[in-house]
Amino acid sequence: VQVTFTTGLSAQRRMTAGTPEGLKVVAFPAGPNDGFKPGDDIQQYFSQMKISCSKKIRDVITTSSDEGRSVTCVVYPLLLPWAAAVARDCNVPSILLWIQPAAVLDIYYYYFNGYEEDIVKNHNDPSWFLELPGLPRFYGRDLPSLLIPLSLHAFWMKIFKELVDEIDEESNPKALVNTCDALEPEALKAVQKYNLIGIGPLIPSAFLDGKDPSDTS
Repeated sequence: VQVTFTTGLSAQRRMTAGTPEGLKVVAFPAGPNDGFKPGDDIQQYFSQMKISCSKKIRDVITTSSDEGRSVTCVVYPLLLPWAAAVARDCNVPSILLWIQPAAVLDIYYYYFNGYEEDIVKNHNDPSWFLELPGLPRFYGRDLPSLLIPLSLHAFWMKIFKELVDEIDEESNPKALVNTCDALEPEALKAVQKYNLIGIGPLIPSAFLDGKDPSDTS
């Protein structure tokens, strides 16, 4: 198995260890300053990253095919939903890597599929609760904070809406989820049209060897 890891140039420069066999790192310029910095325009940053990363993913798919090692799947994180569109355009399967619990993905799905108005209207009412198909009862305080209608949340909700739309474009929507079957048996099946596959727990590197002093998680 050959894995190609695509990331920004600024992230690649911070990688001091060598690349193990079977892994190739391909970098692209991320944002106008090659990496997000305080004071940067977040929308401009993501717009630039979308253009440069999309081109790099397409180049990797084309080059790999020319070399006789065709890409068999594109795995993309929650903040880069447009990577799925690039893969689909290149006739390559893709799958979301969801690093949060399955229940959180379910909540976002239902928010964009019939429950947005109810949540926006009632989330501040301490007595109000929400019952979503296949999930336990939620009160407003239990919901992801990004669902609270604040202007600073609008950009991220736009990203999550694009993510849900991209998943729905797939004929057999799948996601690799940071959970395990015994922990969230109901949540993994709450959205019937999604095939959620528990591959967790994914843990911070601090739990592995503790050798990175900057990793305080």
